[in-house]
Amino acid sequence: MKTLTRFLILLVSIPLLSSLKNGKKSDVLMDEKSLGKSFTLLLQSDKPSYSGRSNEFIIQKKYIQFDIDASYDPFRTSLNLWLEGKIIRSQSGKGQGKTVSVTWEVGQYEGKSVHLQIVDADAKPDKTVKITHIVQSDEAKNKPVGLVAEEIKNAKEFAAKAIRDNLKKAAADEHRPVYHFRPPSQRMNDPNGTFYANGYYHLFYQHNPLADFSGGGYMLWGHARSKDMVTWEQLPIALWPNWEQGELHCYSGDAFEVNGKTMLFYTGVYAPNEPRQQLAREALDKDYLQWKDYLPVPVMKFFPKGGENPGLNWRDPYLFEDGGKTFALLTTSQGVSLYEATNKKLDDWIFKNVIYKTKGAPECPNFFRFGNKWMLVVSPQNPVEYAVGTFNSQNGSFAIENKGVLNGNPQYYATQGLVDAQGNQILFGLVKGFKNGQGWRDCLTLPRILSLDKDGKPLQYPLPALKSLRKNEKQVKDLSLSSDAKVLEKIEGDVLELAAEFEIGSASAVGLNVRCNTEGKEGFEIKYENGELFLPGTKVKSIPLQPVNGKINFQVFIDKGVIDIYAGNGRIAEVRVFYAGKGNNSITAFATNGTAKLKLLKAYELKEANDLNWNGKI
Repeated sequence: MKTLTRFLILLVSIPLLSSLKNGKKSDVLMDEKSLGKSFTLLLQSDKPSYSGRSNEFIIQKKYIQFDIDASYDPFRTSLNLWLEGKIIRSQSGKGQGKTVSVTWEVGQYEGKSVHLQIVDADAKPDKTVKITHIVQSDEAKNKPVGLVAEEIKNAKEFAAKAIRDNLKKAAADEHRPVYHFRPPSQRMNDPNGTFYANGYYHLFYQHNPLADFSGGGYMLWGHARSKDMVTWEQLPIALWPNWEQGELHCYSGDAFEVNGKTMLFYTGVYAPNEPRQQLAREALDKDYLQWKDYLPVPVMKFFPKGGENPGLNWRDPYLFEDGGKTFALLTTSQGVSLYEATNKKLDDWIFKNVIYKTKGAPECPNFFRFGNKWMLVVSPQNPVEYAVGTFNSQNGSFAIENKGVLNGNPQYYATQGLVDAQGNQILFGLVKGFKNGQGWRDCLTLPRILSLDKDGKPLQYPLPALKSLRKNEKQVKDLSLSSDAKVLEKIEGDVLELAAEFEIGSASAVGLNVRCNTEGKEGFEIKYENGELFLPGTKVKSIPLQPVNGKINFQVFIDKGVIDIYAGNGRIAEVRVFYAGKGNNSITAFATNGTAKLKLLKAYELKEANDLNWNGKI
């Protein structure tokens, strides 16, 4: 990590440990000798989620009073008072440059040992959290504030306002998809905890309500449901951080049933250099709208016995059962690590094995069963990798037989899966790579049906239910091509599905250029040539594609700035983010160095499938 300097300053002559650097905590003394004296705390951060704390001191008077100058972001740009592992008072600023005088009533805690924490989780380098004139007093200078329940309410209202305030800006972006799922506004990240129950498919997902870019705000779990995985209904936020416990983010995880109860397992993220914890919450209703802590402590403490220190990358639990045992996969600094539960309560675990290693820091492991084979899917900061093999539940080993990538570009990322009502393994992922600052960022992939061929290689097909979006079919038949490109008449648009079949003939290459201008230029080229598929933005050596009886087929979904390509009878499933020029909605068929024929192209306009039922509540 690059060197970053934080400032924690005490401005009167009392004992202290002075500065906070590289994200390490520093102590400031506040004891009976400093009672009634005033001192200043200043924390400045250009990296999210940094904090400093005082040492323990005794509450001896009825009130704590101070001034705060900070941006408004409850629990995240704030001064917090801690007692016995929980925040009992908290106060955020009212805007940078605005000093506010604050009074906390703390008489009920007289004689208790507490400490102060100053938090600056604002990523902007010009922002600071400045606390001045901290004193204990028997008289209230102002009306007491800072109750945790009130600050939680404020935090939720602040998030809701940020989402509402960005609705128009997000809707105005011409590249924002309309049938790939995404939140009403702001940033979407990893899909989480997908499952089918009571006639609905449930999707949870990382959602940042405060930012439309990477590196700001915080992560919680959004929630949506669907009867067909095509049209989604937005639901209220499922998981908020446990702010009173110092939790700043709800990172990725999984849904799993424990003793007949549906649970969401996830990684809780706290202040820097504080170990991440694996937590669980339990559903309270059949619609999965209300959740409570499963246990008052982490279900997996940092860190289970038997293994090495997993490091700060310890995250993204994925639970599964085999051989009468319950296992969890988590990403660690060593790779993808396997843990085994020692009881049915799932509150005690032992380390078993590192079952997979990656070059990049891995994220979001999944483990799917296909008969006697298992498929591991993991996102290592690069194209999503898979490994197929056999799993031994007795010793926790995974014997890999073949491996590769599921998508030739890292814009497909952070997979999550469920088994649908027909028994199909469904795979979701995140489409990332959209521009910052548009009032929204990133979306869900189209759901894919995932299976294995007879050689243990993955096959991925678009969900058949996507056909329900089709309207206004148009066709082109037997279009001859001779070392040229032809713009298809009367077939254009930025929300389409295309199904194309080419006879390759003597041509060395054939394909489509979509989202191009009326002259057939500046588009997104989908090209078959010499046994390979070529797409813009491909990050792997090649995408093999073989003709069948001299023919090549493409199925293409165009959704504003997202393009999905399926080919090779399930062997190719690719997605890309593409920013077309304004008004570039034409489609061109082409052949290179010879003759070919576009035997048949079917084009369907598609209906929108987002925000159809959203009532504005989060």
